[in-house]
Amino acid sequence: MTVFERDGRADVLVHEQPLDGIGSEPNRVVITFTADDCWHLAHFVEAPDAVLLELENDRIETALVIVAPTKRTEIRFRSALPLEMVDGVVH
Repeated sequence: MTVFERDGRADVLVHEQPLDGIGSEPNRVVITFTADDCWHLAHFVEAPDAVLLELENDRIETALVIVAPTKRTEIRFRSALPLEMVDGVVH
């Protein structure tokens, strides 16, 4: 998950960790990650203007983007490998 500030800064808050959930509360979006019993993160996006789903080829979900007045939060999804590539050899 990367947060892009209006001044151009980009902060990677979470990398290669499982997404636990995305929820909503009045006037905010809550994103949670849990890596193990000791590590939890809740990120809040206040007053979101838009929640967008980026698609590749009009069908593959690649990212969730939450736009707020002061920042943009992006969660990039890893795509699963096709079954024919699981053994490391393209068939």
